[in-house]
Amino acid sequence: MKQPRQARSLASRDRIVDAAEALLAERGLAGLTVAEVLGRAGVSVGAFYARFGGKPALVRHLGERFWARARDEWTDRLDPARWIGQHAAPIVERVVAEEVRAHRRHWAALRALVEYGLASPEAHLLKQARELDGFVAGRLAALLLARRSEIAHPEPELAVEIGYLQVVGTLRTLILVGWPRRDWAPLADRKMAAELTRAFLGYLGIRYR
Repeated sequence: MKQPRQARSLASRDRIVDAAEALLAERGLAGLTVAEVLGRAGVSVGAFYARFGGKPALVRHLGERFWARARDEWTDRLDPARWIGQHAAPIVERVVAEEVRAHRRHWAALRALVEYGLASPEAHLLKQARELDGFVAGRLAALLLARRSEIAHPEPELAVEIGYLQVVGTLRTLILVGWPRRDWAPLADRKMAAELTRAFLGYLGIRYR
């Protein structure tokens, strides 16, 4: 993406990005067309292509912005100062609840970015997702391993990472593929969070209330 220097160019770029994010959230990747973006942003074709050069560059920029924002949010959530005096179980419970909430809130954008990343490996969108998962897993591990005495699993470091990836993998599978059986009713978010928390804590060997 070409970086604008003038205030008018910055405003045009911001309108394009805001419009594209809204379309991605509402309609997914198929609904994110250049024509729709132009209509919502109120910019010309020339202005769009001067900023992004095409839809692929715009989607890459949206992905970079999405994952960077998510990283900032998790940095704040997993700040050790927030968890002074807390046991391991409430930390896991809060992290799982936040993952369920975030995946629900951003499911359309997540689905679009993962689909685009699978179809266009050169965009490196899946690499950014992996990096975020690794970052969150690492921060979570630091918090939980500081409470190692509460974990019964014989390999706590490995268990934290695998347990976290099981949570994220379950949520992304439901987003991309859907609920596995038509005769099952999808779980409400609160129930989903409770069951994923129970599974994670059980795997770690932490007593669940």
